[in-house]
Amino acid sequence: MSVHGVGVTNVVASKGTALTEKQVVTLSRICENVALCFDTDLAGDAAQRRGIELLEIAGVGVKVINLGKYKDPDEFCRKDAGGFKGALEQAVNIYDYFIESAASRFDATSADGKKRIGREVLPVLAKISDDLVRAHYIDRLSKVLDIDVSLVAAAVDKKVASVYAFEPQEELASNKRVLGLEEYFLALFLFGEEAEGRTIKFLKPSDFSNNQLANFWKWLRDIIKASGATSFSKILKKLPKNFTKFVNDLYLVNISPAFGERQLWAAEVAKVAVRLKQASLKRQLQQISKSIKIAESKKNTKQVDALTKRFNDLVKQQKEVIL
Repeated sequence: MSVHGVGVTNVVASKGTALTEKQVVTLSRICENVALCFDTDLAGDAAQRRGIELLEIAGVGVKVINLGKYKDPDEFCRKDAGGFKGALEQAVNIYDYFIESAASRFDATSADGKKRIGREVLPVLAKISDDLVRAHYIDRLSKVLDIDVSLVAAAVDKKVASVYAFEPQEELASNKRVLGLEEYFLALFLFGEEAEGRTIKFLKPSDFSNNQLANFWKWLRDIIKASGATSFSKILKKLPKNFTKFVNDLYLVNISPAFGERQLWAAEVAKVAVRLKQASLKRQLQQISKSIKIAESKKNTKQVDALTKRFNDLVKQQKEVIL
């Protein structure tokens, strides 16, 4: 009410500390950009980060208003209406906000501070769907941390909490950046002597964005289902010629020897499979969000309702993805 009273009329209250899926769908129908003004630190609230991620998936631009010394928008407007309008005009992009918030709370010059900033910001950057926007903020974070941009890019690709921590996958960082997560997954999967049954059932060909990879995964699933074979040495004897070069290239990927241990290999396969499933669901959400806007423009209420339900179902699936 106070915000509306000072002349900012295109304003709504979330009636809670975080945006819900239904609120995001509604916002995506009526606007292309939003400026958030919560009275808590967005970067430190997982529920709020989730709402912001959904806005990004829905194609809505997000900025954050800095409340400064005021505890909430109401107090800000009552005590300094002009100042609030100025803060609105100076709202920063959400990813700038995440970086600035973390840098203000942790010491970017110390190893521990870099680790804490990375733990908070890297997962956020990893979820940016636009490659150019993600590259921009990787470069910005590398300057804040005073770390080589290639190391930060590798950390974003791996979604690890520290650019310093050694993991068995470390030497694969450059390969994953070049290959892409889907190719890395298939190279890793073939590295095992036998197919992992749960993963075969968990991932569908439609979860791959690359047609060649989707077709190969479909063939692999079909041959395992038809023959009952799980040994790759037996399965690949039936490999169609059109997949020969592709599979040979996958075998050339330098997989860490640490994954020669079945348990470690299975854990990494499961982790990457979950990421692929989440990426697939995100692509579906983005497409449905576009379809909702089209249906809304055509005033097709029935289709809007159906698409909104599908959107909410996929959001629920995304939250519950586990292997």
